[in-house]
Amino acid sequence: MKLCILCDKEFVPSRWHPHQKCCSKHCRNVVRGRAARGFPPKKQRLVCAVCDEEFMQARLNNILYCSPGCKRLAASRKIQGIPIKGPKKHVKGSGYITAQGYKILSRKHPNSSVRGQILEHKLIMSEHIGRPLKEHETVHREYSLS
Repeated sequence: MKLCILCDKEFVPSRWHPHQKCCSKHCRNVVRGRAARGFPPKKQRLVCAVCDEEFMQARLNNILYCSPGCKRLAASRKIQGIPIKGPKKHVKGSGYITAQGYKILSRKHPNSSVRGQILEHKLIMSEHIGRPLKEHETVHREYSLS
C-alpha cells in the first residue's frame, strides 16, 4: 500500500509500475502539470490575509486571499489607509471608492441618486453651505490663470 502524493488516498501500485506515486491518471496529470510550472505537487493550505480563514490554494496565483471578495476588500482598505486585517463584513453606509478615487456613500439626501448614493465631496459641500446643491452647481474649484 502506498499514499498518493496528491490526494493522500491509499492505493496498491500495479505490478507493472511498482514505483508509481499517484492513485489515478487524473492525479498523475495534475501533478505533472504543477511540476511543469515549477510548483509542488500538492495544493497548499494557506491563511487569508483579510479574514484569517484557512483555505486550500485553488489557483497558482492565489496565495493571499480566500476569495475574490477578500481580494477586493483588501484593495479598498489599502486605498483608504485602513488595516487589511479585520472583519469581512461591510458596514452599511460606509461607502466605497470608485476607480477615479471618489468615495461614494449611501445616504438619504436630496442630491443622492436613485440608488441612494452620493459622492462624499458633494455631501460635505451641501452640509457646509446648508442646502442641497443645485443641478448647475459643481463642487470642484475652477482656477483662473490671471
